[in-house]
Amino acid sequence: MLLQVLDEASIERIHHASLVVLERVGLSVPDDAVCGWLGELGAKVDEHRQIVKMPRRLVLESIQSAPSSVSLFDRHGARLLLDQGEPPHHFCSDFQRVIDLQTSQVRRVRLQDIADIARLADALPAMKGLCHQCLAEDVPAELAALLSIEAVVLNTTKHCLGVPTELREAVIWAEISEVVLDRGAGLSDTPTISFAVSTTSPLQFDRESISVLRYAAMRGIPIVTIPCPLAGGTTPFTLAGTLVVQNAENLFSVALSQLANQGAPVVYGGVPGIMDMRTGSGLFGTPEFSLMSNAVAQLARFYGLPSYSALGDTDALEVDIQCGAEKMLSYFSGFASGLNLSVGAGGIATAAIVSYPQLVVDSDLIQTVERYMRGFTVDQDTLALDAIGRVGPGGDYLTEQHTLTWLRRGEHYYPRVFNRQTAREGVEANSVLARAHARAREILVEHDPEVPADVSERIAEYVRRKSAELG
Repeated sequence: MLLQVLDEASIERIHHASLVVLERVGLSVPDDAVCGWLGELGAKVDEHRQIVKMPRRLVLESIQSAPSSVSLFDRHGARLLLDQGEPPHHFCSDFQRVIDLQTSQVRRVRLQDIADIARLADALPAMKGLCHQCLAEDVPAELAALLSIEAVVLNTTKHCLGVPTELREAVIWAEISEVVLDRGAGLSDTPTISFAVSTTSPLQFDRESISVLRYAAMRGIPIVTIPCPLAGGTTPFTLAGTLVVQNAENLFSVALSQLANQGAPVVYGGVPGIMDMRTGSGLFGTPEFSLMSNAVAQLARFYGLPSYSALGDTDALEVDIQCGAEKMLSYFSGFASGLNLSVGAGGIATAAIVSYPQLVVDSDLIQTVERYMRGFTVDQDTLALDAIGRVGPGGDYLTEQHTLTWLRRGEHYYPRVFNRQTAREGVEANSVLARAHARAREILVEHDPEVPADVSERIAEYVRRKSAELG
């Protein structure tokens, strides 16, 4: 049973209020060509102010044409189905800074970090893919996007959610992914990448983001909408008001995708934070964030679309008790809400910093919540009456075949780095952080992402050609 923070009437009110905003207030679209295109399709355009007001008929028709499920693929051809009732899929976090694995100091991102985080995520079973936006800062700026994307695709075969901030970067993602596929099927058939596209609250859509969205729609690359409002800063202080603005931006994005290419795959998302009125900082590790993320899942179901939000975000500045508490609340409420896709593992400091050991810990946190959400079965086998009869009073179940059978079926979850040792004299009990740190080092030394040699060669040739083109 899903956890729902809003009743049906509240969802309807947010929906109708959002349509009013789109019709009467509109969005800023600083692109004359796009304004003209939307005007021809029935939108009301103020050409001088570059404000586009979208009639509800156009919005509702566009929502109807969007597919109710979206399929993402890894490079082995395995599918991640985003659909109502399907288990959620979690990706590792994007980041702006990194905690050095050797010194534990926060520093700028290097190309090796991008490769290492991709390889770490590739090895962790809870990570079904990875999200990438950050660019290496130790390479020439004109090559940063190209080399950073190369580092990702050479170190994982999982699905990649790119966050291109400009069309040029989106084209690199698409081209390098086609080089990797090289088996006749295009990105629209087996999309191994998807693009997150964000509006800018309140009610703005910059030129590059629109270009990325239209490019993805035309290519059949799945689009994930990610408005990132801050209640009290870029949206109203109230959570309901923030959801109205976010929903209006989302519906505008969905409409654009369908007007560009009817039936284009799109995931309804949102990362709704709040502004700390004491400091002006944006916050993601709050109960309000979890409440609004839950509402994102409900709104997506209302429109018959797959859903996305960030889970596992924390405002803690280091891996500590606050970090664990905020992450667990976020993961549990998000999974219980029925979200289909989320990002956030490994991140701290309001998604600004990534920690290698935290990514390992988050894998255990996610699997813990997944185990809880799976519940348990009560039937003739699990009631175990035959085993109880055989063992009888005073016996034990260690040698019972029934125990071995259900051990192998995963009835109990065994975390990789959580400490389950019993305190006893003479046994050193390492902290979770120390165990996660050691596990991250172990993975980076031993894990092979299984990228075939011919794929690596094709990628290297593409990067050589593209580098020359970029000067």
